[in-house]
Formats: sequence, structure tokens, C-alpha cells
Amino acid sequence: MVKIRELGRNKEELMQFINFAWEIYQNDSNWVAPLKSDLLKVFLGSDNSKKLNCGPYACFMVFENGKPLARALVGINEKMNLKKNINTAYF
Repeated sequence: MVKIRELGRNKEELMQFINFAWEIYQNDSNWVAPLKSDLLKVFLGSDNSKKLNCGPYACFMVFENGKPLARALVGINEKMNLKKNINTAYF
């Protein structure tokens, strides 16, 4: 059975989201892995750049029989939308 779940903004669930990339790209010789600690700082909002501090966002994971199958990050860049007078989102 396939289930989609929004992840909480805590270290344990965000690390599941982050670690899944290593599973996806494990056999890709062109993939350059980012630092997990840097990614966690971005998701927790403790990085200096505040990349995800521009509006609401959520992390979702898809599971099949309890095993991660896919992930997505979706959000709205409210600062850009106001500046450019548009209504767009990102994923």
C-alpha cells in the first residue's frame, strides 16, 4: 500500500527526507553528495542564508509498504511573489 505523509520539522523526520537522496543516487557516478549537516541546517532554518525562510513550505514522503519511495518539498516564496506581483509556488 502506498501512503503519502507530510514530515514534521524535527531532526529525525528531516534526516529521513535527506537520507533518501543517498538511496536514490547511490549508483550515479555523477552525483556529488551535499553535506547532510548543511541540508539539515537549511530545513531547520538555522543556516545563515535562510533559504526556506521566504514563506511556507512542507516536506512530503511517499512510502510503499513502509519503505521510502519518493520525496517532495513544496512551498511558496512569498517575498518573491510580493516583489514581482505574481502568485507562484515551487516544488
